[in-house]
Amino acid sequence: MAEEEKKTTPPPEPEAPKAEAPVEFTFTEEEIADGKGVAWLSYLGILILIPWLTKKENAFVKPHVRQGLMVIIIFIALSILCSLAPIPILGWICVAIGGLGYLANLVCAVISIINAFQGKFWKMPLVGDWAQEWFKGII
Repeated sequence: MAEEEKKTTPPPEPEAPKAEAPVEFTFTEEEIADGKGVAWLSYLGILILIPWLTKKENAFVKPHVRQGLMVIIIFIALSILCSLAPIPILGWICVAIGGLGYLANLVCAVISIINAFQGKFWKMPLVGDWAQEWFKGII
């Protein structure tokens, strides 16, 4: 008895997830004029509450507040890392990494403050995209 060969077609390959296009930040002149007076406060610790609570609907202020939250979280994480200083060798390595991290975070915060004063938004390298994604539900 000869059986006919069944022709089978392979199942279609699943489509690779499409990479999301990077978010472009464009603001109106009114949003910039209204928000740049307080947006720079987003990078100064507890003063982040001023733009967060007073201008939470301003599109120019929102990304600055999100990045300001990331700056605060990084400073806290680096402080915890530097608290390991009393441990021989491991503590010294942690303090060295923490010190470099503090310096890099401080430089990024200063650059962001200057840009906010000028009515611009500068996305921080490495963590800028994370900040916008993680905190979009908060602000």
